[in-house]
Amino acid sequence: MEWDWDVDIKLPCGDQVIICSVPLSDEHWRVIGELKRRHGARVRGIQEVVLPFTSIQFAQDKLNYHSKTIDEIAPFYLGEKWFGPIDRLNELFPLEGKRVIEFGPFDGAQTAGLVHNGVRELICIEARAENFIKTLIAKEVFGWDHVRLVMDDMHNADAIKYGRFDLAFCHGTYYHSIAPFVLLENLASLSDNIFVGGFVIKEDAPFEIATYEGEDYRVQPYTEAEGLFSAGVNKTSYYFHPDDLTQFFSSRGYRITVMDDEENELGSNRFYRFFASR
Repeated sequence: MEWDWDVDIKLPCGDQVIICSVPLSDEHWRVIGELKRRHGARVRGIQEVVLPFTSIQFAQDKLNYHSKTIDEIAPFYLGEKWFGPIDRLNELFPLEGKRVIEFGPFDGAQTAGLVHNGVRELICIEARAENFIKTLIAKEVFGWDHVRLVMDDMHNADAIKYGRFDLAFCHGTYYHSIAPFVLLENLASLSDNIFVGGFVIKEDAPFEIATYEGEDYRVQPYTEAEGLFSAGVNKTSYYFHPDDLTQFFSSRGYRITVMDDEENELGSNRFYRFFASR
């Protein structure tokens, strides 16, 4: 078959053939069909590469994203940048081949980081419909077949319902709990390896005492921003003092590795990350 269409073909990586000219007629599609018959499934049109990304752009017009444009969020989805210190977590606890449960995937940027670090299976627990949809779109666009999204309340996610995991990943989520001790017990039930990151009480901040199983915990209740895509689904949530938060796990046999304790202009103005393992 001969054709007049000026077909622009590139070989960007491996042996995959990308047709960079946009097909605009019956003739053009016949040319693509002939190329596929000659070279097989390795031939892909530019529209096949680009079209999936339009679903993300459409969602960004309808839903709130942390990253406002496709150019901002694509590097996270593609594993070129990390949303949160997933690279450092991977150094501390290699993620390759692990079974992980993630609380609050948000818009899927952290989910992408876990995927690109080689997790074998990933279960994502999300209670906000818009965040579920955003992460679901990313899952489908990028073919994360080993990722499963579940609409569920994190207070309902324990080992009885979901089983045990190599890692429980709870970054930017614990302080959105209306029943924090339920959540913390859930994390301990799910895994012997737990990553927690979130806002905590500053040293000079006022606090209340919450008693659980005979132990006192310094907490600071606050009112969630109703309807905000990055807020919790309950009206009231709690920041913990970091020493008390880690004590909850160390008293249950976990060894604590503090990863960050930094000032932050959001939330309680103090963000704390640690890895607990037993």
